[in-house]
This record gives sequence, C-alpha cells and structure tokens, in this order.
Amino acid sequence: MKVSVIMCTYNGAAFLQAQLQSIVAQTYPLLELLIFDDCSTDESFTILQNFATHHSFVQCFQNPTRLGFTKNFEQALLKANGNVIAIADQDDIWLPTKISDLIAVWQPDSPLVYCDSQRFSGTPPTHAQPAKNYRRFQGHQPEQLFFFNTISGHALLVKKDFLKNVLPFSEGIYYDWQMAVTACQHGGVQYLPKTLVLQRVHGNNESIDTQDDKESFLRYRQQVAQHLQFFVQRASLPPHTATLATQLAHFLQNTQPSTAQKWQGFVRIWWHAATLFHYKKRLFPYFSYIKHAYKWAFT
Repeated sequence: MKVSVIMCTYNGAAFLQAQLQSIVAQTYPLLELLIFDDCSTDESFTILQNFATHHSFVQCFQNPTRLGFTKNFEQALLKANGNVIAIADQDDIWLPTKISDLIAVWQPDSPLVYCDSQRFSGTPPTHAQPAKNYRRFQGHQPEQLFFFNTISGHALLVKKDFLKNVLPFSEGIYYDWQMAVTACQHGGVQYLPKTLVLQRVHGNNESIDTQDDKESFLRYRQQVAQHLQFFVQRASLPPHTATLATQLAHFLQNTQPSTAQKWQGFVRIWWHAATLFHYKKRLFPYFSYIKHAYKWAFT
C-alpha cells in the first residue's frame, strides 16, 4: 500500500517538531507527507519549510486565506496521492510502528482501520498504556456510534477511494465521526486494540471536549442531534437505522419537551441502551443504562 500522511497546521509551533520527527521515524515507508498551513501567525510555516528541506517526501503549503479546520483537512485529503491516507494532528506523537501495525492487520473489505491513543500533557509517557475508559467500536452497526464516537482522525488509516462517500465535509460535523458511520455501510470499521498515538492535551486543542457539567452536556446533546440528522441525510443508513436516528434527533433538538415527551424519549433511549451506550464499560450495565437514559431524556 502507498501511504500518504496529511497534516493541517495552525499556530502549532510549540509542538510541531516532535510530531514531525515521529512521522518520519515510521517503520513503514511513506509515499509523502503533505502539510497545509492555515495562515499561521507564529513560526509554524518556517518550521515546516526548514523541515521539508531535509526530507524529500515532505511538501508544505500555506493557504492564501484561512480555510478553517474542516475545509483545510478536506483539501489535504483531496491532494493526497497514496491509496491509503493517514491523518496527523499537529501536536501529537506517533509511535514508530503506527502505520505498519495498522496495515498488518487491515482486512481488504474494510475502508477504515484505527488504533487506540493515549492522552497526555507535559512530558510524553515513555510507555503507552492501553485504553480503559471506553469500549472501542468495530464492525457494521452505526447505532453504536450515535451517541459517542470512539474513532479519532489522528488514529485512523482510510482508503482514498472511500472518500467519495464522505466528501465534501460539512462545517459543524466531525469528519472522523462521519467517516466512521459511513464506513459501516461500506465494509465496516476495523479496530486494532493497541495504543499507537500519544495525543497531547493543551489549551488550544480543537476537538477535545468534555461533558463534565450540565452546560457542557447540553451543548454535546445538541451536537449529537445535529450529527444524527446529518447521518440520515448523508451516511446511507439502512431504513430502520435512519428511522431511529431521525426519532432521536427530533427528540434531542426539542429544547422544551413536555413531561410526556421526556418519558417517551427515556423509553426509546432505554430500549436501545445496549446499543447507544455500547461504548461504556460497566460491571452492572443495566443500572448504568437506566441512569444514562434518564440523563439524556431529562437533563
């Protein structure tokens, strides 16, 4: 397989060097590393230019006007020449065997394969730890991704010819979530239970969200509704799955449901809880399902 790595940068000078070095240190030979800088105002593009002079397969470009996160990644994907694309965030660190390990297990029918990543701040960990917080998704059942996406762009490889099913991207929709749900209808998602990416957490991360307080959860709830509606329109869901997504989106978008509507929503979410909350690891799942169904229905 010919592998293109794409990276999009914006004011990432503080951590760029470590990520660049981890990419060129991959044990699998890379066709190219294409980097698109989105009008950084720091030293990012200078770092990229200097780095490219020492590696012939590295090309860097600077957008004439700011495109934003989503459209910048879209243009990068379209410019890639390999039949396989790996997506790199500007501030992470890849383990040396990330690409080779994923390719070694990748089944030909699947358009997308991904691994685990470990979050860190400050000094990178010397030994990557396995993921413990969530049950990772694999297979063909998109309903398991309706409430939570475990597939991160920085951890996946995707086949170039699959992109026709997801492009163009839409603002406000996480591209990796869209890829994962759509892949369920085109051969399924494959998962390697191995931590091969160190994901740096800092104040400027684009996509690290929490649901720790009520306000954050309500924002996330509306975000899920928006994604569900989008999946119905664009992800080629089977009819019964599209119906469930439509029902859930309609309920979650209602910001002032009646008590009766809340109970109806609770029953629907609880009825599908084993699927919708598949990502949660619990010793006593049925108690957890009731608690989380109530939270989604009544918060």
